[in-house]
Amino acid sequence: MAPRMRESRLIYLARHGQREDHVNPDWLKTAREPNDPDLSPLGRVQAQRLAKRVAGEAIDHLIVSPFTRTLRTAQPLAEALFGLLDDLALAHHND
Repeated sequence: MAPRMRESRLIYLARHGQREDHVNPDWLKTAREPNDPDLSPLGRVQAQRLAKRVAGEAIDHLIVSPFTRTLRTAQPLAEALFGLLDDLALAHHND
């Protein structure tokens, strides 16, 4: 019996963009969710750059934690790959 060939997979890992609380020390004073900072302006630019960099790749799935910063980082990528437009759609795309 011939050995079975395994399909190879490529996994990309990306960290969220820069967090607002890392550049704005006063953010915590007015934060509605102190443990869930959004992206800074640079973080939003980083998310767009990530989307442009991998938009042409054959990516089938995105796995994203539920934090605001990770959803905001993944959203431009999801839009580029799957045409998704909002966080709710991103959160449930692969359900």
